Amino acid sequence: MAKYLTPHRLGLVAVSGCILGSLALYENSALMEHQRMFTPIVIIDRSHFLRTLPAEEDSDQRRRRVEAFEGTLLNLKDSGYLVLDASAILAAPADLSAKVPIE
Repeated sequence: MAKYLTPHRLGLVAVSGCILGSLALYENSALMEHQRMFTPIVIIDRSHFLRTLPAEEDSDQRRRRVEAFEGTLLNLKDSGYLVLDASAILAAPADLSAKVPIE
């Protein structure tokens, strides 16, 4: 075993690890810079949310749900998202949507 782990080979492994680590850090920083150039988008279907509110709830419960929904939209905005309503989307891929959790 000792003849396989010579100091030269261990040094080569260490240098290779440093090079690979540096490349990984560089690629990660390049990816992060690329992501900063784009604003994330969330598409909300407000009319569907309003249609699916339980009919048996009283007006206070419905008002709290709508306020929670609006609060979620504000949280998304404050987090840097562009929030769009599905009724304003003229064309988009089928998988381009987001669901807001209803409490």
